[in-house]
Amino acid sequence: MSNQAMLPLETEPQASLLREHLREVFESHAFKGSKRSQQFLQYIVEKALARQTEALKERSLGVALFGRSPAYDTGDDAVVRVTASDVRKRLQQYYSEHASPIRIDLVAGSYTPEFRYLPIPVSTIPGPTARINTRWPRMGAMLAVIAVAAFGVVWFMKADRVSLREALPWSALLQDGRQSRGWRLPVRFG
Repeated sequence: MSNQAMLPLETEPQASLLREHLREVFESHAFKGSKRSQQFLQYIVEKALARQTEALKERSLGVALFGRSPAYDTGDDAVVRVTASDVRKRLQQYYSEHASPIRIDLVAGSYTPEFRYLPIPVSTIPGPTARINTRWPRMGAMLAVIAVAAFGVVWFMKADRVSLREALPWSALLQDGRQSRGWRLPVRFG
């Protein structure tokens, strides 16, 4: 078993923190629907905490968790490998959705969990220093200014009796509402 933070796992406060974290993992969306994955992860974590890593072999897990006979062929029955793969995917999903100071990893090819104690990045902790996205309010303000300006143009055109066609800046390019000859593109069909 690897403890990358080099903290003694046998201390009761750390073991109880890890068990509490495991309950949080099980209540998450990633694990809620799979009792098999929950039982598998619970079993291997408890064995690792008890320093009984010799019990975390494929055949031993098949016998203890899935009721296989001690002589079953692990090459023909992949229940342990499939469940471990499912637990790895669910753990990856959980940690991609939740910031946690404790992380449980199940490395491919092993059934012994690794426990890591990580600092939570400051950017994931909401607080008074969190940056607020101001893009949408700025865009709304710009649209309001444009709407007021357009209303003003229409209002003054009514007052001066100027047609909309004459008031627009591109009106010089248009003749009688059509494109001028200098800008016409040839269109051919057939």
